[in-house]
Amino acid sequence: MNIVLELMEELRGLNITRFEELSKGFSTAQKNVLYSKDDASQYLLKIYGMDKAERCKIKFDLLKRHFDNAVSCQRPIQFGIHDELQVCYIVLSYVQGESGDKSIPSKSVEEQYTLGVLAGKELKTIHRVTPAKPYDWYHKRTQKYRNKVDECKRRGLTLGRILLNSTFKRTFIG
Repeated sequence: MNIVLELMEELRGLNITRFEELSKGFSTAQKNVLYSKDDASQYLLKIYGMDKAERCKIKFDLLKRHFDNAVSCQRPIQFGIHDELQVCYIVLSYVQGESGDKSIPSKSVEEQYTLGVLAGKELKTIHRVTPAKPYDWYHKRTQKYRNKVDECKRRGLTLGRILLNSTFKRTFIG
């Protein structure tokens, strides 16, 4: 069963004619680029398991607030839950371009500095918005690093051994 095809009824207002899977990025979400007639509009569909529904709704609502505050971000289009498929999803405007990890290193030091200043201004605007329910970023980040270290250990990577014996472990893992 193709989940995207199953969700098309809920997305009918977007006039989607085709979609392509997107494998870039670090998100655990299933990602697809959605195309409307004549490719006039493009959207990003991110699909998560139901266990992520509450967090995705919060993320979607915060993104709406950021967009309304003129932060340079994707436009939030739709959040939904599909009980039968046991998934939740977010539809965002799709921003084409090259990822920063590829494009920034090829820029001059001055251009990189300018981008950094612009990013700082965006962050200042982003931090004006606070969630209604506080979120424990420290715990989230710590868990993320623990998962990375565990994965390194599982794969027998030297990097994992280095991280386990470094200041990194004392600082972030405890």
